[in-house]
Amino acid sequence: MYAVDASNLPDTLSDSASRASASCLRLFETGVDVARVDWYTNVFDETYTNLKNTDEFMQEFVTAIWNTRDGEGGKEGEAEGEGGEGEGDGYRGVRLYYPDAGSAALTNNKWPWVEGGGTVPRVGVGDVMRKPGDDGDCSEIGVFVCMKAQEKEQVELYLDKYRESGKKVRGVLRGGGRKFHGFYDRPITLSQPQPAYSFFRILIHQRKKKAILINPNLIDMGVTGLGLSGRMYTERVMAPVRQAYYLKTYPTSAVVFEQGSGYSLWREAEVEGGYELVDTTIQQWTDDEVETELEGEEQGSGNVFEGIGKFIEGMMSL
Repeated sequence: MYAVDASNLPDTLSDSASRASASCLRLFETGVDVARVDWYTNVFDETYTNLKNTDEFMQEFVTAIWNTRDGEGGKEGEAEGEGGEGEGDGYRGVRLYYPDAGSAALTNNKWPWVEGGGTVPRVGVGDVMRKPGDDGDCSEIGVFVCMKAQEKEQVELYLDKYRESGKKVRGVLRGGGRKFHGFYDRPITLSQPQPAYSFFRILIHQRKKKAILINPNLIDMGVTGLGLSGRMYTERVMAPVRQAYYLKTYPTSAVVFEQGSGYSLWREAEVEGGYELVDTTIQQWTDDEVETELEGEEQGSGNVFEGIGKFIEGMMSL
């Protein structure tokens, strides 16, 4: 039995987003390129879609990751990587990706952005229907929100592009007492070189772009199946993804995970804080295991998959 530290329940929605953001950044420091955040606090309420239920959390998450990415909150105009050359320890630029253009437009139009008197720092917003690179994205962190099996191929294209990142060509044009700096995807030369100007190309190494998957459901029996296609996609795309944060609430209990700690099961109790720790494991709890551990304590409709089985349940959560 491995000894593992317990993960604490967040006090508020904002606290949960801050913990998730910090966990992602800690995971990136270990060399991981793709982090995963699962945040399900409306598991038993089917009134709204997963995307709708996640919206408020995403606003807090974007604010948290913006405020912690470089320790200083960044400067106006750097949200999409426009404000510098990416030097220093902090990540410059955050961009959100949604499954379709409609969801992206809704976020662009409805979120309380700071320039409109709101609280959410302005970041780039796009959708995965575009070919990677077509949107001019130069951010260092891409956040993919509630991607489903229908978007699995587009997500794979973006993640492949992210894995290829890390190098750019820096061009310095000198002449007339001025220097012009710029970053290019490939070496360029002056179309009509003139004696008054000289062009230097320097190949530099930049940090790889990082990706965060929020509530992904990229393997679904109704779309990809659990056969060869689903297994190959899991091995090819999902295997390198590492869990950064996990929170799933039940009617009288909750499971939480933070990077560096274990998966902790908490249940309601008449104690300070309202919850007591039941157990902590190194593996994610299934709904069946939660019910068994709580020894039949009333969980309402806690078994989301109604006996389909642990294997299918695990696959559908990928």
